[in-house]
Parts: sequence; C-alpha cells; structure tokens
Amino acid sequence: MRFPNLTSFITKSFFWLKEIPLLPIFIDEQVKIFTFIFNPHLFFLMSKIVKEVSSWNGVNIHNHRYGGVEFKINNKEIGHLHGSGLLDILFDKKTKDTLLENKQISEHHVFKNTGWGSFYMNKNTDYQEVINLLQISLLLKK
Repeated sequence: MRFPNLTSFITKSFFWLKEIPLLPIFIDEQVKIFTFIFNPHLFFLMSKIVKEVSSWNGVNIHNHRYGGVEFKINNKEIGHLHGSGLLDILFDKKTKDTLLENKQISEHHVFKNTGWGSFYMNKNTDYQEVINLLQISLLLKK
C-alpha cells in the first residue's frame, strides 16, 4: 500500500479519534519518532523546512490541532506539516487547480474541492520544491 493511500485510509477510518483532546497531536508525535528512526533523511528534511519557514518575516509556528506543525501569518494558516512528511497547504482554488494540473500537489486527502492541497514528502523530495509551495501560499495570504 502506498503511503498516500495509507494516510487516506487512516484518516477516513479513524476520523472520530480527532475529537479526543490531544490524541491527534500525540499520534502525530509517535509518527514523527517512527520517521526519525526509519527515515532519518525525511525527518531532517522536515526539520530544515520548519526552521526555514519559521525564519520568514511574520510567520508563526504552532502545534496543529490534528497533529504536526502549523505555519501561520496574520493568524491565517499557510499550511501544516505532519510527522509523516505529509504537507497540507492552503491556496485559493485557482492556484490549487493549476498546481494540481502541473502535478505539483495532490488533492487534499480529506477536503476535496476546496483550496486545500497535499504534498507527500519522501526521501527524494526536493527541499526547494516544498519551500516554493509554502511561499506561494504565503504570498496569497499577504
């Protein structure tokens, strides 16, 4: 089973668990430990991305309510990065559709037909590719 399908399966099958306070954050932290042990290159790539985005003027870093690290500017979410390397990014619908057509992102694993898109990072993911996507979202929020 490919990773995006596994994420989709877990999200759809256990969606009700997100209502238990702090459980999504706890689970995501366990996934992050798993990533550190079994895919350290991805773990360090994710750390590098968080460090870079947190240095951008006006961007704040928070825990996301469903686990992971959330990036915000002016109290508006740019996106969030889960411990598995799944990056969920918010665009306007037109930009998202263009990125989908160019196969730069995938349809969001839960919120279809919205501005949300997903990018599945792996050990071969290009750092600059992820940074560019986050910068697009940032520019749309400014």
